[in-house]
Amino acid sequence: MIHCAVNGSTCSKLFSYRHHYIVLGHTWCSKCKSIEIIHFSACANQSSNGKVLKETYSKKNLREDIDNGLYIIESDNFPKNEKEYDKAYARFKEKADEEKYCILNNNCEHLANYVLTGEHTSE
Repeated sequence: MIHCAVNGSTCSKLFSYRHHYIVLGHTWCSKCKSIEIIHFSACANQSSNGKVLKETYSKKNLREDIDNGLYIIESDNFPKNEKEYDKAYARFKEKADEEKYCILNNNCEHLANYVLTGEHTSE
């Protein structure tokens, strides 16, 4: 699990933000040319304003994120062994399909930190 953040901006370009997500593994699926990520997805086509999902992430997505300023976030508190990764994935499963996005107290950074550490925090 790799904690990533990428620079973004709103449609109105009035302010910028960093979208946080977790890359599951680092090996590309040769058949589908993608990997999977965990994040609070922007669900413009749904009635909610975000949903915790595991989604496909393509090489095109990666190139776009690199162009927009991709960050890899590291912490001594992140999982280091299989048992810790299993606990982290269980925390994701607990949050899967949640639609309670709030920019102040339940955003994509909160999700990434909760999954990886068990602590629901955002700077």
